[in-house]
Amino acid sequence: MTTTLVATRVQRALLLAALLLTLAASAAQAIPAHASPQLQQATRTLLGVSGERFTINGQPAFLLGVSYFDARFWHESDLDALQQRGYNLIRIWLDWREHSFFDANGRLTSEGRARLLNLVDAADRRGIVVDVAILDTDLSFSRDHTATALQQAAGALADRGNVLYDLVNEFNHPTEPFTVGGVGHLATTLRSADPDAIYGVSSTGDYLVRDPATVSAGNVQAMMASPLSSKVLMPHMPRTADWSLQTGRRVRALREHLQSSGQARPIYLQEEARRGHSGLNPGRDEFLRAARAAREAGAAAWIFHTDAGFALDQRPLMQALDSVERAVLDDLPAAVGRAPTTPPTPAPTQPAAPTQPPAGGTPFAVGARIEAEDARSAGERSPNGNAGTAPDYPNATGLDVNRCYACSNGHNARLHWGEWAGYPLSVPQAGRYVVRLRVVTTSADRTLTLLVDGAPVVLDLPVPPGDSYNAYRELRSPAFSLPAGTRSLQVQAPRGMILDWLRVEPAP
Repeated sequence: MTTTLVATRVQRALLLAALLLTLAASAAQAIPAHASPQLQQATRTLLGVSGERFTINGQPAFLLGVSYFDARFWHESDLDALQQRGYNLIRIWLDWREHSFFDANGRLTSEGRARLLNLVDAADRRGIVVDVAILDTDLSFSRDHTATALQQAAGALADRGNVLYDLVNEFNHPTEPFTVGGVGHLATTLRSADPDAIYGVSSTGDYLVRDPATVSAGNVQAMMASPLSSKVLMPHMPRTADWSLQTGRRVRALREHLQSSGQARPIYLQEEARRGHSGLNPGRDEFLRAARAAREAGAAAWIFHTDAGFALDQRPLMQALDSVERAVLDDLPAAVGRAPTTPPTPAPTQPAAPTQPPAGGTPFAVGARIEAEDARSAGERSPNGNAGTAPDYPNATGLDVNRCYACSNGHNARLHWGEWAGYPLSVPQAGRYVVRLRVVTTSADRTLTLLVDGAPVVLDLPVPPGDSYNAYRELRSPAFSLPAGTRSLQVQAPRGMILDWLRVEPAP
């Protein structure tokens, strides 16, 4: 099966190349804008599968990549930086939080389609493969439209040779899991749109390989059996404290099981661990050790998982990395034998924190519920201004307002890294007060800071992560003093947060 797949893609590339040469010989000019899509999109980076390995343009290749989930706001400078360092893979989501490429019916929006094709083509020119996670278990549209989303994505990308697909990110996630039969039907839909598609479906830790390194043979077979027939295995391994020490052992166990059953496939590790998540905060050496062990044990691809690619509408990946992540990004290629193609360029200077003006407008009353999207001022750092999914909501501050069916007013406000929202407050008498907030995040390292008249009164209020972006929870801040009069309350999110509402109350 894999030999046929490679042959088909190579034959297609050769035919396209022959057509291009014929055209060039008949007319000494560039391909005109009205040329056929096949001629305009001749693939430079042709991905294939040969046994347990990926190939690029027919040559065996280990894929080393980075999480780049918020791909609707991709940056060419990021692709340049990754290419320069020797990376040849990025992993994107088509339905990432509020920044979906799809509309409410599971169809690619015209803007989403254009941005997706531009990204894939830009990656192709740089020798980069794009892993496209089409669906997840917490969709922005009804599951009635999942087949449409598969058809739309695969149809748009069928002529791009530098793409592989993850049908559903962590299909068995406890938050509304898909069934194996369900993803099997999705695979059938994908193949009908792109018979040559290279694909798999990712699963949660302990699904294919249990801790410490025990293969779940029945689940592996389910991934292989028709109609799913995964061409790539994409296990998300157990996130244990010793994860980087177990990577090689886990890959070897899975690989040996596949070999013994005559079902060799590429093993692709998409997201072993990331900093500030699942109780882990790996350092540089852990990431390098894991990537090196994965390759030595026979894995075909490995992703450096980081949340620096989670909010690309705010700033590029290269600016969002912390110092440890930057060191990892610079050193990983050498650790797995992929030397950079050119010397890395320095990271751009971090933008200065915005000045916080007092919030204006009619003050909110103590005890009243304040909808987060009704902020009267905001420290907006996104270059796109109000980039939320409800740009028609009457808020002139530039705050990102999004539609939200799980929220009190049908909307929420998203604060990106370092942003804040301001609310004028009428305080009837001096005293001790608390702030109650309804918020959500899925990351373990998120906090909130509260300021009054520009001065912090609560620092680093922890926000426990939820299982999905509908898993809102209410928090209560520590008590702090407020003088009587009109005050300016700011809610700041050092590393990002989604707010539903807040309420200021006298301290109990």
